[in-house]
Amino acid sequence: MDSKMKSALGLLRMFGVKTQGLETLLDTFEGKPPSAENNAARDQASAAVNAPYWDGEPETYFLAGPDGRRLTRETFAAVSDFEEGLAVIERQKDKGGKNGYIDPQGRFPFEPIYEMAQVFSNGLGAVRLDGKWGFVDRAGRTAVPFDYEEAARFDFREKGLAQVRKGGKWFFIDKSGNFVRDCEAPK
Repeated sequence: MDSKMKSALGLLRMFGVKTQGLETLLDTFEGKPPSAENNAARDQASAAVNAPYWDGEPETYFLAGPDGRRLTRETFAAVSDFEEGLAVIERQKDKGGKNGYIDPQGRFPFEPIYEMAQVFSNGLGAVRLDGKWGFVDRAGRTAVPFDYEEAARFDFREKGLAQVRKGGKWFFIDKSGNFVRDCEAPK
């Protein structure tokens, strides 16, 4: 890691930003060419970094790249880990408080308009709009209609099925929204 990076990390720490693990990631990727392997690891390296908020408000979050450089001007009430190249964000209340997704470069693939959102799994994200859950693809298009009272993300343990609740009853659906079988509520 060069002296500029060490200085940048020191400055981040001075202002209360947690950099645990960032130094190791920077050392790991320094000088390595892009590859599928490195890109997946860089997705994880571009996770949310805790940032101080100086006017007495609760802590807020922003997105920082593997080099420690801030990627978003906007701060968020919450940012998840990256899954399938996207992280869930919750906008601050003064920005509407809506949920959506952000990529590792700090861009929104589509406007954050949802009441709630879950991380992407099997190419779809579970989102709630107008009190109902449905699933969207990476372009924000509705993949499974907003018909459910509750929804869990598509799960690899269930071979790409998602648990949903409708009419008080839990069941599994496939990625097209077709009923597969009854199930118990997720734990």
